[in-house]
Amino acid sequence: MFYIQKDEIRLMPAGYDGKTELYKYDDICYLGEARLWENLEENSLNFKVEWKGAVAGEISLHSIKWFNRKGMLTLFIYPEFQGKGLGMASLKMLIGFCFRVLNLYRLEAEIVEGNEASLRLIEKLGFRREGTLRQAKYLNGRFFDIYVYGLVRPEWENFNIY
Repeated sequence: MFYIQKDEIRLMPAGYDGKTELYKYDDICYLGEARLWENLEENSLNFKVEWKGAVAGEISLHSIKWFNRKGMLTLFIYPEFQGKGLGMASLKMLIGFCFRVLNLYRLEAEIVEGNEASLRLIEKLGFRREGTLRQAKYLNGRFFDIYVYGLVRPEWENFNIY
């Protein structure tokens, strides 16, 4: 097991029991894939977002397609921790991990219509809107569109905020 940490923010594997040895990001860059994961068939990595020792949210890389070197990101920062820059910092950390360590080539995100904060965040990170899944999310008795975003490694490498 491992964790990803920068400054006061730490991404801990979901379900971590506190007994397993963890590796810091700088250490795991040099480990082989077999040392990091027992089974590379797994298609998700789920983390708790910790800030100053408190669990502030959840972030994950899921729907991983190892052969195609792509995956989908999701993020949820608990309401009492929103507006502190944790979403931006957590996504930057996970995106860097995906491209540098996991050697992925493409990342995707889906944002529900009306979630303006997430739309601004994902666009600030260099993701491009690639399409719309029309009326694909049912919420509170109504259907909403889902906007599909993508980021490929060359765009990320040329994007100056990382």
